[in-house]
Amino acid sequence: VEKTKEISVKSVISLEDMMSRLATRIERALSVTFKDFVGSPEDKREIEVGFLAVLELVKRGLILVEQEKQFSDITVSYAGGVQAPRYD
Repeated sequence: VEKTKEISVKSVISLEDMMSRLATRIERALSVTFKDFVGSPEDKREIEVGFLAVLELVKRGLILVEQEKQFSDITVSYAGGVQAPRYD
């Protein structure tokens, strides 16, 4: 009897897919918190890719982000179209 090795395959989360998910959700809801968007997955990679997606969409001027104070929730809102990023 020959034993076969078991391997686990983790799903790949692409930055493009995460950006698309976030942009679609923001356009529908107009505003969400980062925590609501990412949720609380066991896989920290999803949080990391989600954060990178937020940064890229801010850079492109598609979303606006606000954080009232340090360590509070990050509010992500729809910019209404492509705009130059604002850093207030």
